[in-house]
Amino acid sequence: MEVSPTFDITSWYDQAFLVHECTHAHLDIQNIGKHSGHENEAVGYLAEAMWLEVSGHSSLGGSTAPTTTLRATAHMIAKKLLATKAYAVDPIDAAVLVAAVATHPHYAPKFTYLSNGFSRGPIDNFLRSR
Repeated sequence: MEVSPTFDITSWYDQAFLVHECTHAHLDIQNIGKHSGHENEAVGYLAEAMWLEVSGHSSLGGSTAPTTTLRATAHMIAKKLLATKAYAVDPIDAAVLVAAVATHPHYAPKFTYLSNGFSRGPIDNFLRSR
């Protein structure tokens, strides 16, 4: 996993970023093959929001951040899960978050991700580093 040279593990902001990215790594380890990149990102944003809500911190998305809608939706779901002590996301809430990811310009073209348990050949490693 690559992190910014300014990454600081003592920073709650960077910790939330790490939770988000480690969620992607966890999904990759599951070796589930090709799956929705939009769902994968939604799970990352929700894990980030859950950690921030439990830790008493605000969203990483400020009012002008390009991911504000995604993060606001993820925080709404996280608050609902924590308030109800639910272990499953309501399918309607999940669909709303996945749709928000799918319409975001950064994620819209990323239809599928590959979860292969880190079993990558040289070409996959090269393409992944781009």
